[in-house]
Amino acid sequence: MVRTGLRLLLLLALAVGSEAAPITLGPRHKDESNGFQIQLPDKWDQVPTKFQEVALVGKWSGRAKRGGITPGLFVLRFLQPKEQAPVTPREAVERGVPGYESMMRFQEKNVWEYAERLLWGGHEIIEEDQDFSISAKTLKAQVRVYREKVQGDPKLRYVQEQQKLIIAAEVKTIEASDSVYGVVYECAVADEENMLSAFKHSIRRFKILEPDEEDVDEEGGGPTDSDIFVNSEEKPAAWREARKRKLAGLKEWDALDTKNYLIVYNKEVKRPLLKKIAVHIEQIRTNIYEKLFPASKEVKAISVVRVCKDLEEYHRYGGPGGSAGYWDRRDEELVFFQDKSNKKDSLRVLYHEAFHQYIHYAVGDVAPHSWFNEGHGDYFAGHDCVGGKFIAKPFRWRTGIIANALGQKTYVPLEKFLKYTQGEYYSNPGLCYAQGWSFIYFLREVERRKIVKYKKYWGLLDRYFEAIKRNVKMVKENAIEGLNEPPAPPPGPPPEPQPGDPAPPGGPAPGGPAPGGPAAPPGDPAPGDPPAAPPPEGAGAPEGGAPPTVPGTAGEGAPTVKTRDLPAPPGLEQPFPGENPEAGAGGGPAPAGGDGSPPGSAPPPERRTVAGPQLSDEESALNAAVEEVFFNRNIDIRELERDWVEWSK
Repeated sequence: MVRTGLRLLLLLALAVGSEAAPITLGPRHKDESNGFQIQLPDKWDQVPTKFQEVALVGKWSGRAKRGGITPGLFVLRFLQPKEQAPVTPREAVERGVPGYESMMRFQEKNVWEYAERLLWGGHEIIEEDQDFSISAKTLKAQVRVYREKVQGDPKLRYVQEQQKLIIAAEVKTIEASDSVYGVVYECAVADEENMLSAFKHSIRRFKILEPDEEDVDEEGGGPTDSDIFVNSEEKPAAWREARKRKLAGLKEWDALDTKNYLIVYNKEVKRPLLKKIAVHIEQIRTNIYEKLFPASKEVKAISVVRVCKDLEEYHRYGGPGGSAGYWDRRDEELVFFQDKSNKKDSLRVLYHEAFHQYIHYAVGDVAPHSWFNEGHGDYFAGHDCVGGKFIAKPFRWRTGIIANALGQKTYVPLEKFLKYTQGEYYSNPGLCYAQGWSFIYFLREVERRKIVKYKKYWGLLDRYFEAIKRNVKMVKENAIEGLNEPPAPPPGPPPEPQPGDPAPPGGPAPGGPAPGGPAAPPGDPAPGDPPAAPPPEGAGAPEGGAPPTVPGTAGEGAPTVKTRDLPAPPGLEQPFPGENPEAGAGGGPAPAGGDGSPPGSAPPPERRTVAGPQLSDEESALNAAVEEVFFNRNIDIRELERDWVEWSK
């Protein structure tokens, strides 16, 4: 018994000792394209940076303990506008680095802001050195060490394993320069003793490289960081080149051009799979997506497809847990990974996510209802490509779940399901994804196979798609009109008719009833009319903070806003859902008054309507399309549900 106890204590000591082993520094990483050199912790993996993260020029990660904080390294470069005599704000921007001010408007301006963003909640600065000693004599540095504030006893080991520690350094040349660099290390507070010293040593050896003459961009020549944000439709060559330039510091990554896509891939992805990805994504877009879903306008935007070498790299890059791929609207990037255990599954994820990517542009930068969006994604994921032709088959990932739900009657009634918000859809993803696939498969297949029994359902999906395109277009037009035009003054009382005044042409004499009888007062809708749309729940703010305030009208003294300067119309800037469960559906109560107006103020000008409901934002535009197509005198929604269940069984 004593011997067994001693053995357990020895094993426990070895386990603790192995976890607490101090890290050591390994090779120096030299990035000439971004102008820096840093000595990395040994055996840390480089992670590709996202194209839209302009300041982030290098990222690495270590190995996390199970359930703990993954240690990481971030290298940043902040360009500094050239110093000029005071001028107008517009001239100041034009004299700085071209486009950089506008690019960085919603990004961190310095390393301290970046470090504090990583901490999310409260924090304290536990150490600060304004004159941190650095090896290179031409450089100077400042260092701050942050500790995250968390609930629980900070002396307990398990609390420290969930508590973040960050050391951030600002490094710049003693002489004036156009760049300031930032170095940020993060780890758990529990690892402070074993990692902080090595992190400081790495910062101390950081170097800023002198640029070669041939690497310096002349004004107007060669790509710059600002080209990351150019419109790919207007400047496709600059758009592609800027992204390839950002890949230059990643030895393991490369890019491949196709007609409509830039495929960014880890070089360990197998060449046969890479070739299939490049060929299939163009084929399914041309032969399937564009034919079934004609876009509101020609889609010329180039999209990024990023292929990670494995599941681990996919998660390090930002892939949500439990997902196989995702489409990120903000970065305009489709991300998935090489599934070595089943190569066909990699292609199925591609077909699913490529649909999200295409429909984003086809509708008008808005996601359709999740049942339509995710259901079609899974419908295409079930396709097989044979000889360049795509053949629809049941998607085996969903068949078992929906079969159980139909048999046990645990599915969501269509009357509710067709209006589910993204948040409601994601709250029960297993069932909702399976039901969305099953409903789309039913409507697509009974039409494709020409099953006459269900002829009345042919074309329902096409009519819904056309309705949302039309409604979204109206929402955007209304938003633009509201920004550029002052509201019409409320009509005053009509002048009293004077004896002898002529009657209006084609109308009765003054004082008589209007043609067709008196106008119905505002209030309850007439029988048979569709119900009015509820007030919007509010648009989710983009990640990183609330969007800039947008004036509702150009009132007295307010400047007129040019259309090309407009932000995304209110209600249309939510992150596109794709496969990313972190992308919110927007929420929160509407402001007082339901329309953004203060209580007691005059109601806003009436908006154009489609099929009855008011179109004020994305949600009302989508729900109006559902009402128009699925809730009308030609379609009995309960009968449609019975037919879908019967056919699916």
